[in-house]
Amino acid sequence: MHKKMKKVLLIVVILFIGFSIAGFTHLGLVKEQIVSPRNYTLSDSIQNIIKTGTQGMTEVSIAKYCVELTSEILDFSEHNDLNNNKANCVGYATVCKSICDYAYKVNNMNITVNHVRGYVTNDYNINLCKLLQNIVPTKYKNFVKDHDFVEIIYDSNVFYVDATHCEFTGNAIIFL
Repeated sequence: MHKKMKKVLLIVVILFIGFSIAGFTHLGLVKEQIVSPRNYTLSDSIQNIIKTGTQGMTEVSIAKYCVELTSEILDFSEHNDLNNNKANCVGYATVCKSICDYAYKVNNMNITVNHVRGYVTNDYNINLCKLLQNIVPTKYKNFVKDHDFVEIIYDSNVFYVDATHCEFTGNAIIFL
């Protein structure tokens, strides 16, 4: 990863830690649009891992499993290079959607999984993507302008998962 990108990521992490300390403890995700599906083919070995790893799980447990698996497979990068397991939030959402789709399919669950774009909020519904745009160098403003994540819909339930968040925090949380 480039030195400048590492500095920007460090600033972002410090800001999020600062928000947490200042009482902005709960991050949220707001969907603005569904992103056209991108092609990502799961290898046979990943399919086998998913098939055996998700047997008997609930819809929510499968979602958490898929987020954690995505985070294990990918390393964060400024640019997407999925052939070399490098990704930003767009790549994380692309891979996570593919993993979720396959996991629900092999478990015979009729669940809709969407790659979506929106933004991250805090306890006070402040759009943190816009806030970051005002802080980061001009070169990175486009990089932080929005955020891609995954929407999961089953029965009358809708929730979001974010494999990028898991990559940085180690937590595969569900955003309601």
